[in-house]
Amino acid sequence: MLMSFAACGGNTNKGNDEDASKTLDYSNTDNSDATTNEDREVNIDKNIKVGDSVSFGYWNQTYQENGDDADEIIEWVVLEKQGDKALVVSKYALSSFAYMSDESATPPITWEMSSVRKWLNGTFYEEAFSNNEKAIIETTTVTAAADPDYVTSIVLGNDTQDKVFLLSVDEVMKYFPTENDKLCQVTEVGEARYAEYYGYVSDEGNCFWWTRSQSSSSWSAMAVTAWGDFQSNHSDTTDIAVRPAMWISIG
Repeated sequence: MLMSFAACGGNTNKGNDEDASKTLDYSNTDNSDATTNEDREVNIDKNIKVGDSVSFGYWNQTYQENGDDADEIIEWVVLEKQGDKALVVSKYALSSFAYMSDESATPPITWEMSSVRKWLNGTFYEEAFSNNEKAIIETTTVTAAADPDYVTSIVLGNDTQDKVFLLSVDEVMKYFPTENDKLCQVTEVGEARYAEYYGYVSDEGNCFWWTRSQSSSSWSAMAVTAWGDFQSNHSDTTDIAVRPAMWISIG
């Protein structure tokens, strides 16, 4: 089933339509070959504000029944600015992926050891971005995180150095404070994969999406539900979506 996109809810949608439409400016780019052009260049408006959308990177988002899914530019929402850096998260959930797919893994399952971390900083990072786009993605110290209600009783993993990561439960609550803010829709390709795995998408098209926070169970991690609350889920669940986040240079 194909779906129409609606914006994820969020208090980040501030400002007028003109402000919200600021995007990255591609130069010397033939859009017909944008997904394969390693010289794709990008310039960022330094005046972007929290709530603005920026667009860079390409990922398969439009579902085709013949399996030849179409790559489209990725839209990101600005969550925070710090000097010449900005924290962004994908506006839509781009794929579904197990937090930990390795059946031989030994608990507790942590962000440090997770399969989704390896995928984000491996396959996704290498395939979604050109060399010029990679140059603006900062290496970030990502803190180990857990469900705030159980953080004192959970054995946390180590902090990590990542280009791409998932938001923690605390960060989701900070940037998306209401249940409606947390709602997010999945791309057509993501929804097709959900259908394949009998996954979690509401009638309105909202999806479950992973955080990096560990759960009270050593085999589980926390996710945002299709109704905007949090739920502990077994880490090998393959039908929960992924919203990549990263710090980018805007200097």
